[in-house]
Amino acid sequence: MKKDKEKHRHVPESTTADEPKVSSVTLTLQLLTKEKEKNKEAEKKNLLMKQQKYAVRFVLKKSHLNVFVLDMVAAVVETKEALK
Repeated sequence: MKKDKEKHRHVPESTTADEPKVSSVTLTLQLLTKEKEKNKEAEKKNLLMKQQKYAVRFVLKKSHLNVFVLDMVAAVVETKEALK
C-alpha cells in the first residue's frame, strides 16, 4: 500500500499495474477481426446452403427429366409393339 502524502492515509495500489495495458486501437482491431471472422463463417454457411439448394433443384430437375425420358422410351416400345 502506498501512502497519500497529503492526507497520510493508505491508497490501494492498482491491481492492474502488473497486467499489460492494451490500447484502444488494439482492442478495436481485435473486435474488427472477430467480426470479420464471424462474417466469413456466415458467408460460408450461406454459400453452402445455396449450393445444397441448387443441388436439390438439379436432382429434382434430373429426376423429372429421367421420368420424362422413361415415359418416352415406354411410348416408343409400345408403338413398336403395336406396329408388329
